[in-house]
Formats: sequence, structure tokens, C-alpha cells
Amino acid sequence: MSVSRRLFTFGAGSALGARRAASLCDRRASKALSEVLIVAADSSGALRRRQQRSNLQIKCFIKLGARRRAPPLNMFTIRARALKFHGHTLKLKAPTWSQSQLQEAIQAVVTQRMRFTQAATYYGIPKGTLYDNILGKSKRMAVLDEVGLLTAEERAVLDYCCETSVSPYNRRTKKSLAAVLAFVEKLRRGRDASFTFTGLTGYRWWWAFCKKHSIVSLYYEGSAKLKLSKIKAERRDVSEES
Repeated sequence: MSVSRRLFTFGAGSALGARRAASLCDRRASKALSEVLIVAADSSGALRRRQQRSNLQIKCFIKLGARRRAPPLNMFTIRARALKFHGHTLKLKAPTWSQSQLQEAIQAVVTQRMRFTQAATYYGIPKGTLYDNILGKSKRMAVLDEVGLLTAEERAVLDYCCETSVSPYNRRTKKSLAAVLAFVEKLRRGRDASFTFTGLTGYRWWWAFCKKHSIVSLYYEGSAKLKLSKIKAERRDVSEES
């Protein structure tokens, strides 16, 4: 019932009706004011908590990144230090392989006894780790400029590997890495007598050259040895039968 109707019911001219109407208005006003105060308190509390969280984050990042001559922080480092700052410890999984196993896997790939996937599976090493340790983490195609083959020399290497003079669109090769590197060294020594591949440079150059010209290398040492062993076994069987 509205206030005006209650005033009419109680009697607008009587003092009792006026007092009752005034007390009713006061109760309604106090109730509305209390509701407003509760909402304001809740909102101010939420705002205060949000401000405290933002201040804590700001202090955390200031403590992490505002050091003089500190290296730039990536997101992994920031997250790890933030967890440590809040009282937690970030447990990093230790590698399951040793450095000797890594070196054996690298030698197996470089000498073409295994491919990247085979070496990663056999030695239990992530394929990305092998790629980074053999080819480098960045600028893997820059080795082509370091070797410095001319356009005619690159065409000669491509013809030697894939016999493009016979099949121009052929991009498969069965040449071994040692044979290809010997051919390239012979070409380069025509202009630079002291040129030679050292360390992993030869394999890196071959990988970049294959990637540039979309060459698929079908040769690896395991396949050659397997075929040779099969041929010897067949010859042995034939000799025993005769």
C-alpha cells in the first residue's frame, strides 16, 4: 500500500495518521539507506581487494625486473620467479639422458648412421634438442653464405647429387654425405686452396642445401650396411648350395 493511501486510511487530518505516516517513511528511508550502505561496503571491499592484488603484482614485477644490468626476462623466467616469490618452488624435470649419450646421438646423425627421429628414439633425447645441438638454435641457413658457393657451383652440386642433367625435376639423391662434401671441397678449392669443412659445418651446410633445393636424401649408413650384409648372406648361401 502506498504512503498516500495509508495517509487516507489513517486519516490525513488526524495527528495519529500523521505520526504513523511519518514513522512509515522513516522506516522505509532507513531501510533504503542501509541497503545502499551495504552495497557500497561490498563494492568498496571488492575494490580494495582488487587494488591490493594489483599492488602486490606491481611490487612482484618491480622486484623481479627492476635490477640494474639484469638480462631481459622472458615469460618463463617471470613465471618461475613469481612462483618462487609467492613461496612456491618450481620443480624442473631433469633430463633422462647424459652428455655422453647426447654426443653419441650427434655422431650417429652426422655420420648418417641414424636419422634425427631414429637417434631421438634410440637414445631417448628430444628431437628438438638434437636439432639445436647439431644445426644451432637460430640462423640455420646462414651456413650457405659462409661456404659461399657460386650459382654455377650450386648447379654443379645439384647435378652431382640428383643428376638433374638427366632428370631436371629429380630431387632425390643416394649420394653419401662424405662424397658430397668431397665434391664441394674440390669445387671450392678451385678458388680457395685452403678451403675445408671443419666440425659440424659440413653437415650443417648439407642440411641447409637440401632444405633450399628441396632435396630428399635417401642415403644413410645403416641402409648401406644392411644391404651389404644381405648380399654377403645371399652369396654365402649360393656358395654353400653349389
